[in-house]
Amino acid sequence: MVNILAIAGYPCTGKTTFMRELIEALGGLPDRSERKRSLLEYHLIHPTATTHGDVVVFGKYSGDDTFGGTDKLSMAVEADAEDFISRPPAGINAVMFEGDRLATAAFLRHINSTKQPLRLIVLKIEDALLKERRADREFAVGKSQDATWLKGRESKVDTLAQNFFGELKYIDTEEQITLHIEELKKWLLGASPATTKKPGRLF
Repeated sequence: MVNILAIAGYPCTGKTTFMRELIEALGGLPDRSERKRSLLEYHLIHPTATTHGDVVVFGKYSGDDTFGGTDKLSMAVEADAEDFISRPPAGINAVMFEGDRLATAAFLRHINSTKQPLRLIVLKIEDALLKERRADREFAVGKSQDATWLKGRESKVDTLAQNFFGELKYIDTEEQITLHIEELKKWLLGASPATTKKPGRLF
């Protein structure tokens, strides 16, 4: 069994930043961690102080690019990601990904069809902080985010959470972030039971 962690959230909730912190908690990215299977680009993490297998993170996380992660993958990457989930390399204990590119109903349904343990984590921050981050994003890219587009992305996340037992995780404080990352790290490495039973719906 390969534990699979999907991280979703409204635009500007900090999904890529959260993933970077989770990567560091797992031991960080070793040199030449980049791998590729057709259009799917990913990193291979070798967790420290564990006898469990490696962890795969889909996306590009080398460097300090704020807009990295799965947003840097091809729009047509989903088929190759499905193939990876169906035929994971030997020695892999877990796969994790974040962002809009792979957080789709079709991809999550495919994961469920393989009977691999799947957890969908939905990140949430307070409205004032979300508004502030969106303003910062608009300043950084030099254009406003379309209100209709934002509403569509939010509706998509809400629907995924309802249909795939999304677990709502507030990340307004460093204490909350640390707590969630430690719990997810243990699950990814198999320190807490891998099970196909769905976690309690918190959304």
